[in-house]
This record gives sequence, C-alpha cells and structure tokens, in this order.
Amino acid sequence: MKSIKKLLAMLMVVTLISSLFAIPTFAASSVITESHFSTVLNRNMNYNVYLPPSYSTDTTKKYPVMYLLHGMGGAYSNWKDMGMQSIVDRAGGKEMVIIMPDGLNDSFYVDTYKAGIKWDTYFEQEFIPYVEAKFRIDTANGKNRAIAGLSMGGFGAAYHGFKYPDKFSSAYSMSGALGVTGNLISVVNKNKYPAFAMECGTEDSLVWQMNVNFHNQLQQAGVPHEYITRPGSHSVEFWNACLPKAVVFASKYFVDVSTGPKKGDANKDGNVDALDFAALKTALLRQSFSEIDITAADMNNDNSIDALDLALLKAELLK
Repeated sequence: MKSIKKLLAMLMVVTLISSLFAIPTFAASSVITESHFSTVLNRNMNYNVYLPPSYSTDTTKKYPVMYLLHGMGGAYSNWKDMGMQSIVDRAGGKEMVIIMPDGLNDSFYVDTYKAGIKWDTYFEQEFIPYVEAKFRIDTANGKNRAIAGLSMGGFGAAYHGFKYPDKFSSAYSMSGALGVTGNLISVVNKNKYPAFAMECGTEDSLVWQMNVNFHNQLQQAGVPHEYITRPGSHSVEFWNACLPKAVVFASKYFVDVSTGPKKGDANKDGNVDALDFAALKTALLRQSFSEIDITAADMNNDNSIDALDLALLKAELLK
C-alpha cells in the first residue's frame, strides 16, 4: 500500500512539473486558396488569403487588409510559394489580412494593357467589395487598406495607390516595373496621395532606371515618398527581404478601429505588437532603431520576436 501511495505521489509531482514547464500553444496563421466567378472578366478567378494568427480564435475581431500583387508571368500562388506566410509572421507589423489576387499572367493590373482584360475595373469594382465582405475586414473608409507588389505588381501597387488615394492608405513597390506601360506619373495627384515607398536593387538592370525616373518625377511633383535602394537583383531573395518592410510600412498608416486605450500600447498607435516591444527597448535601454526596421525587438537574433526576446530584455534590465 505504501509503495502505491509513493508511486501516486511521484506521478503527481511529475504531472505538476510537466504542467509548469509545458510549452504553451499559440494560434497559427494560415494561407487559404479561394475562388469566385467574375462577371467583369467572365471567368473564375483564384486568389490566396493570409489570415493572421488570431483570426481563428478571436471571431469578432476585424482586421486591416493589404493586397499583395505578383509579378509578370506569375499567378496568385506566387507569394505563397515564395514563403510569405513565415515572413509575415516574423515581420513584426500589425495583424492584417493579406489578399493575393491573380493578375492573369501579364495584365499589369490595368484595363488597357492586355486585350479584353479589364483588370482595374474587376479589382476596384468587383473583387475588393466581394472579398472584404467575405472576410472580417474593416478598412476604416480606406485608412486600413494597403497595396504592395513586386515587379509588375510593384507597378500595380503604385498605379492603384495613386489612382485611388481615397481607397488606399499606403502603397509599396518592390522592384517595380514602373515604366513598361503608360505614363505612371499621369495618375499621380500631387494634392492627394497615399503614403508611398519604392524599393529597388542596385544590380537590377531590368527596372533600375524605371525606378530612378519615377523617383525623380515624384520629387519634381513635390510628392513625398520613401526611396530605398540597396544591393540586390530582380530576384526572390530581394523580394522576400522587401516583404517585412512592406508589412511594417503598411502598419504605420493603419488606424485602430476599436475605442479606448490599450494596455501595452507603448507607441500609442492603437495596437499592441512588436513595435511596442521595440519602443520599450528603445526607452529602457536607450537604443534607437529605424521605424521600418523592427529587428530591434529581436534580442536573441533568431529572426523571431517572441517570449524569449522578452526574457532577454528582462535579464538585461535586471543586471
């Protein structure tokens, strides 16, 4: 009898220790594939949707949205295939829904480039209303809607952002093919425009001069924008490095649709996220970081912002 009691006691201790040191489980993001029939294009259109970690657990929450466009010769699945899910998970921006539509190979996301394809009309008048009603999205009258893309998609992001400034709070062009079709500067209203950033690799002979030209045109028009150049070519590696910056850039211009202050909102942007962690580190450790570079919060340099970083920050402060 004593041996049984002793065994039961040992099992209880083991169970208690296991519960104390159990690895917590967290909600995960997901990327799903959907389709719908477009009356504008008279065809079925596929698209991918990135849903943030809390989407499946907080069923009343609504999210800002970013439209992410692929390049020429590609399809809606390209960004998923490039690994966007894990990149966005680690980016440190606000939680958002990211929608990846199909640009039909080479539409350039306009009505006039590809015969019979009115992609601009489809996107603005049919797709956006449809998809934003289907998912829990609150655009706050356009203030919580961003657009970004690579190459042809970089052109599409700039085109739609500047043509419809009331609909998009920001646009981000990655290696944008900004001079292939039409005169992009002609859709820019120098009195009303979204926040705009353009990034291009210095070894990108395909679109480098187009980006230089558009940057100069925006400067001459007096339109403020971020112009980012760094070593790199027209490549997946370059675009994957652009994506987290595009997420953080969009996050800067999103507004909070809830009311009242939030605990932990250190930078008072209406959201509790990695930006607050970095702001806390800045204040307490007297270290600074670029607003677009959230890696300041990655204390252990493992390319992930999580509880381990918080523990290291605590250890640093209690030295």
